[in-house]
Amino acid sequence: RHTDIHRKAGWDAVCDQSSKLVAFLDLAGHERYLKTTVFGMAGGAPDFVMLMVAANAGLAGMAKEHLGLALALSIPVFIVITKIDMCPPNVLDTTLKQLSKLLRSSGCRKLPVAVKDRQSVVMAAARCVSQRVCPVFQISNVTGEGVDLLQIFLNILPLNNSHVAAAAAAAAATTANGSPVASSGGADGDKAVGASGAMVAAGGEHAAPLRYDINELFTVPFVGTVVSGVVVSGSIKIGDSVWLGPDYSGNFITTVVRGIQRKRADVKAAHTGQSVSLALKKINRSQVRRGMVILGKDDQNQQPIALPRASRTFEAEVVVLYHTTTITSRYQAMVHCGS
Repeated sequence: RHTDIHRKAGWDAVCDQSSKLVAFLDLAGHERYLKTTVFGMAGGAPDFVMLMVAANAGLAGMAKEHLGLALALSIPVFIVITKIDMCPPNVLDTTLKQLSKLLRSSGCRKLPVAVKDRQSVVMAAARCVSQRVCPVFQISNVTGEGVDLLQIFLNILPLNNSHVAAAAAAAAATTANGSPVASSGGADGDKAVGASGAMVAAGGEHAAPLRYDINELFTVPFVGTVVSGVVVSGSIKIGDSVWLGPDYSGNFITTVVRGIQRKRADVKAAHTGQSVSLALKKINRSQVRRGMVILGKDDQNQQPIALPRASRTFEAEVVVLYHTTTITSRYQAMVHCGS
């Protein structure tokens, strides 16, 4: 954050003059848009989840569902209690007790830590990544109370490399056992696993080949087909020849990366954990769909990788958080993995 940056400055200037960049994914809180929230948390796979709880409403509505979703995805959580300026002390105390009881329950097993001063901010930031500690902030956007502590927390919060490292290790293990395998969803499509943020997994970048998950696609005039997503493992640079797929038939095609943008700024390369947009050469928009992946043709030793294989079936252990009907044998479900 740099207070001297003009609000209309380009991303190049913002990145050059900032000590740290924090990207927020503003996800819906209403039950009607739960699928959108699930996509943002799974496809975007953020480093942390900031759960907003109104002090005067408590854990009503979808707050418990969103907390359960974050726990299921193993994403560290910190909680921000808002509207403390308009909430009576007894109601705020009830909300805090409800929150503490829920976090300490056997399903969560979290240790709530109230952040009230700068010293507790530093301790909370250092321990938040462990997923055992859950910092709790109390703020008012009207009076500004507690907002400074939240800003300090975001500024010193370390990167969460755990899920990126796990994805990189999985990609490396898959390649070591043979050809990379990507799921092909057919008509149900959109099968991928994502990771996000601006982190680089320790040792992961050179330990695994390239895997890039496609979350969105666009057609840009005079540029062509552009895809956006996250580099799950490895790295990619302009001019790289890569595999794109699987399509509806389970096939992969070859394309070349003609341009890379990160935060609307042109870059020459992208690395593990970075969210970037790629311009693809000689690819029509009809050939790409959300959920496809881009895989490198060479491994970390610059050795050619065999043509990836697509799979239409898989076995998985599924944990059902909540369902309104009974799930029995031959129950047909649609599974959204990542994007």
